[in-house]
Amino acid sequence: MTETERYAAAARALPGGEYHDVIDSTNIRAKELARRGAPEGTCVFSDRQTAGRGRLDRSWLSESGRGIYVSLIARPKDLPAARSQEISFLAALAAADAIRAATGLAPGIKWPNDLVLEGRKVCGILAETGLKPDGTVDWAVAGIGINVFGRDFPGLPWAGSLETALPEGAPRPERGAIAKELQAAWLRWRDVQDREGFAPLRGECARRMLTLGRRVRAERDGAAIEGLAEELCGDGALLLRLDSGEALKLRWGEVSVRGMMGYI
Repeated sequence: MTETERYAAAARALPGGEYHDVIDSTNIRAKELARRGAPEGTCVFSDRQTAGRGRLDRSWLSESGRGIYVSLIARPKDLPAARSQEISFLAALAAADAIRAATGLAPGIKWPNDLVLEGRKVCGILAETGLKPDGTVDWAVAGIGINVFGRDFPGLPWAGSLETALPEGAPRPERGAIAKELQAAWLRWRDVQDREGFAPLRGECARRMLTLGRRVRAERDGAAIEGLAEELCGDGALLLRLDSGEALKLRWGEVSVRGMMGYI
């Protein structure tokens, strides 16, 4: 059995697991399932996407045999729309835990939800939600793209993969093993969110966040802003301390943040 066949078999064996050799977007499919009432933990995996995208409507390279492209469904309890961004942070924690459990690698988080190894982005996340008439979240879908294999990412200077981050002689990553760990980690963090709210997720994200304590440049509405990334706020915003001493809260959906000398 090839690595891709093991990946497909592992995805299909998961409770609520669905696998596609190729699909336009796992998020599109997961949203369809969510609207039809698919339960918590349902997950749509693919070997390749033809219309994958990330934050700020950027495209996501989704080539066959190179990554994990998956969308997971959540059904939060009484989560107001204003707190829907929590799903992105939750997905980052779940993906980081899955990578560590399956490979031994420990990615850091670049605000708000990219995973980074050795200064290179190895995972991106796009969360989308549907609302109930009362304004609370009916369902949430977290699309997660993990670069597992590959050494060249044309036009993407900050991209990397799990394969390149592993030490020489380490076993090759297995997408099937990561897939199983990912659903399990997702459900664990979802349980924490429903029982305890965002505070424990925020605390753990802050602990793993590479952005904090660094001088960064943010781009918002075409303008560049520089300052010290000081704090992950209680609502998930990033507190940026400008040179003037002013504190500015950056929202996850409106900015792109980079380090002064590199990706972080």
